[in-house]
Amino acid sequence: MAERVYHLVDPERWPKGGDPYAPESLQTEGFLHASFSHQLAGTLENHYDPRRDETPTSLWLLELDGAALSADLRVEASRGGAGFPHLYRALHEGEVLRWWSLERRGQGWALPCLSATAEEDEPEGAPGAP
Repeated sequence: MAERVYHLVDPERWPKGGDPYAPESLQTEGFLHASFSHQLAGTLENHYDPRRDETPTSLWLLELDGAALSADLRVEASRGGAGFPHLYRALHEGEVLRWWSLERRGQGWALPCLSATAEEDEPEGAPGAP
């Protein structure tokens, strides 16, 4: 998969001690939700509305290793019929290429400037999960 793939996670839900990350959606829907860079703002708006009390105050934006996940990563129709990446298994910390912390800012989130190529990004951490 040539396009960069991202997953948003509440830091409180990330497993400690190197265990695989298996969000609730893996049990209920059979896959982990992910987004391409151009879909992130919509994903934040739809799933992490800062006006809702249950929305965490911070998130981690994880860039996933599409090459390592390719056998279990599928692009499928989702919100509005657009193709979104779905991972059909748990995620291991070694499959995270880079990550950023996101903080709620008023009525929204401040996304980092994500370049077309990873070499131009300024992540907080790499490689592996936070």
